[in-house]
Amino acid sequence: SEPKKVEAYHSGYSLELLREHFRSIRDLWKGALRSGSSVPSFRDYLLTVVNGPRLVQDTDAQLARVDAAFEKLASEPLSRQIVSNPQSLVELHTELQKLTRFFKSEMSSLLGISITYSSGDGD
Repeated sequence: SEPKKVEAYHSGYSLELLREHFRSIRDLWKGALRSGSSVPSFRDYLLTVVNGPRLVQDTDAQLARVDAAFEKLASEPLSRQIVSNPQSLVELHTELQKLTRFFKSEMSSLLGISITYSSGDGD
C-alpha cells in the first residue's frame, strides 16, 4: 500500500473528492442537476429499450452496493485508511469496478455506442 499516492494527499480531501466523484456519476445516471431539477437521463432512456429495464434494475442495485461500501469507510482521509482500514477500501474498489461494467459495457451496448481505443500521432 502506498498512502502518498492517493489523490489530494496533502490537502487531506481524498475521501471527499472520491465521494463527490461518485455523486456526480450517480446524478448523471439519474439526470439530477445541482439546482434540484432534473433532465432526461441514461436511466430514463434505458427504460424504453429492449433489455433496458433489467440493466436499470442491475445498475440501481450496484449503485446501492457502492453506497453501502462507502458507509463502511471512516471519515479520515484515504491515505490513513489505506493503513487502518484497507479491507473496506478494497471492497469499495471492487464495487466501483462492478459498476464500471454496467456503464462501459452493458449500457453502451444497449444504446448502440461503440467505444474504441485507438491512438495516433499527437495523442
